[in-house]
Amino acid sequence: MGLHCFARTPEETSTIGPWIEGTDTGMGPYRAWSVPGPLAPNLVGVLAAFLDPLRAAEIPVLAVSTHDTDWLLVDLERSAAAEAAWSEAGISIEDAIRG
Repeated sequence: MGLHCFARTPEETSTIGPWIEGTDTGMGPYRAWSVPGPLAPNLVGVLAAFLDPLRAAEIPVLAVSTHDTDWLLVDLERSAAAEAAWSEAGISIEDAIRG
């Protein structure tokens, strides 16, 4: 099924969902990873641990959090570099979904 996300503020409406070939949104397609969860709500630094290696490698990331876990989306063309950055940091990433 993949990741579907809808967020609305007074200034914008954002949606994230499966890539539809032929659409031109100027963004995507992304490769998405979920942090194994559910995560306890009182944990500190989980997202930072995954983002810091990407920051160091200058890889843009879109992070989305749900009640149970965090999702990390990286442009498909940079996904191998993201996995390499995580690997170098000792972080094992599995179960990528495309969306």
